[in-house]
Amino acid sequence: MARYLKIYQTPAQTVAALPGVTVMQKYPAFTLVEAADDAAAAAVSAAGLTEDVTACYDLHAGDKALDTNLPHIAANGAALAHPAYADQPPLPRGPHHFIVQFIGPIRRQWLAAVKKAGAETVSPYAGYSVIVRATAKVAGAISQQKPVRWVGHLPYASRLSPHTTKDSKAAVDKGAPQTPRTHLLHGAYSVQFFSPERAAEARAAVTRLGFEITEDLSKRALLEVRTKREDPDAVWAQLQALARVHGVQQVTRKAINRISNDRAAVVMGVGAALATPVLGLSGSGEIIGICDTGLDSGDPATIHPDFTGRIKAIKSYPIAPAFAGQLLNPGADDGPEDVDSGHGTHTAGSIVGDGTASSNLPGLAGPVRGLAYQAKLVFQAVEQFVQWKPQFASPSAPRY
Repeated sequence: MARYLKIYQTPAQTVAALPGVTVMQKYPAFTLVEAADDAAAAAVSAAGLTEDVTACYDLHAGDKALDTNLPHIAANGAALAHPAYADQPPLPRGPHHFIVQFIGPIRRQWLAAVKKAGAETVSPYAGYSVIVRATAKVAGAISQQKPVRWVGHLPYASRLSPHTTKDSKAAVDKGAPQTPRTHLLHGAYSVQFFSPERAAEARAAVTRLGFEITEDLSKRALLEVRTKREDPDAVWAQLQALARVHGVQQVTRKAINRISNDRAAVVMGVGAALATPVLGLSGSGEIIGICDTGLDSGDPATIHPDFTGRIKAIKSYPIAPAFAGQLLNPGADDGPEDVDSGHGTHTAGSIVGDGTASSNLPGLAGPVRGLAYQAKLVFQAVEQFVQWKPQFASPSAPRY
């Protein structure tokens, strides 16, 4: 099995002389090499400071691993037999989106060569890769470029999110949400495209598939859609067809996220931060962005003293039109004030509260401060009171 190593602090000519080692690319800080297992072990011993980056070449598309040791696109653009594409139909004429994996960390001249060949780079990807828009013929030509390790079509199945692809019933699930404290809207989906141009071009194709476009955000490469079909198999077929619309990057179920969860402390690393006060970090000179239910009074002039003078901006966002099919009050906006739960104020205090209000409280050794108590704050208030249509109201439906 081939291993890929970064070898540091060793002259390239010395690396090239190591037995069983093939130099793939020279970089300013290291030399990238390929070696068999036994040769790799010897190289590590001989060279000293090395890093095994073999795993960095792993590519996945959805729940499928892409074996990049097997070619998928021939030099003439023909699709070769490959296990990851056994169930995928032949590509129609015209441009498509391909994964281009390079031999190592990507260099600008390599991207320039891809562009010169006639491809448009549209997105970064894992494994030293990018996604390009090109015809099959151009993709075949790119596969022959020296710095290119592998080229393969971006599988359609990978463009459906896990909540959509888990099974056909999940696509129209009306019951309990699949993720903690999140309400998945019935029949509603967000369709992300690779570019605004692709989103605008796709509108007619999306509606022909039976989807209603509830919010046209094509200028942001996004369409919010809803299906009126109820049969799980019919919806599943509809979603698979949606993934094949040219330019679709990802289809996800539309959700309203609840304001509380059981994971915030883990994500923030609160335990580790509180156990290491010697770091002396205060957030000075930084600007923190928080999106939550609202912040105290919503007015910087009358805000809680722990935030006084450090509010850069605070803005409330109304309920988006995409929810019109499920709600009686789309567009509702109750302002940036934390009017219901206090969760946004609590979160902001945990992050940027400077402890002014607790500085003289009895029984405390000092003020109770947030993790970045000297940082400034930009706050997005997104809590709105939701009025569900009767057919969508349920005990699991959130109020906001």
